[in-house]
Amino acid sequence: MTYRKRLSYLFASVAVGILAFLPFLSTGCKSKDKDTEKGPALKIAYSDWPGWLVWEIAKEKDFFKEAGVNVSLEWFEYGPSMDAFSAGKVDAVLMVCGDALSAGKASTAIVLTDYSNGNDMIIGKKGVESIKDLAGKTVGLEPDLVEHLLLTYALEKNGVKEEDVKIEKIKTDDAPQTLKSGKVDAVGAWYPLSQQALRDVAGSKKLFTSAELLA
Repeated sequence: MTYRKRLSYLFASVAVGILAFLPFLSTGCKSKDKDTEKGPALKIAYSDWPGWLVWEIAKEKDFFKEAGVNVSLEWFEYGPSMDAFSAGKVDAVLMVCGDALSAGKASTAIVLTDYSNGNDMIIGKKGVESIKDLAGKTVGLEPDLVEHLLLTYALEKNGVKEEDVKIEKIKTDDAPQTLKSGKVDAVGAWYPLSQQALRDVAGSKKLFTSAELLA
């Protein structure tokens, strides 16, 4: 597998769960006529990345119940959803493949749900026109998660050393406000937060997106 293909896979989103998730699903899908309320519900954490919002449709339309599976979808912000999974508060979580390496818990990918084809972005404030302009500047993002990986690849591709860029730890949910505050020169965020940053911060622009990993 080439470096570019490996990066593309790391930016794919998956449903990740403990190994017990597999037999639960396979058994549940074969027992549509059984009472799905028996036994504890399988708790699945999800958040507002666009590729996962279809799970909200499944919740509202009772698709899990129709399949004979007792599921409770639990809404979190992205970082806290991973924390809940690591702490054993939920049985499964929707996360990016690369971020699963930081989950701190033995797990397996259950289903590949989508690819980030431009959803994840590095966004610069007014006056920051390219990734090369980030040398000597500060980027706000969540360390060791998907936006950090995106920035690392973007810097390498544009000949900028990682040590020449300061990483400011922020929550992705705070990216639009942080960029608007002027405390950082750029942020890493995914949609819809990336779009909010572009809308709310005058003169801001996309410097690099996950679509460039798939090009």
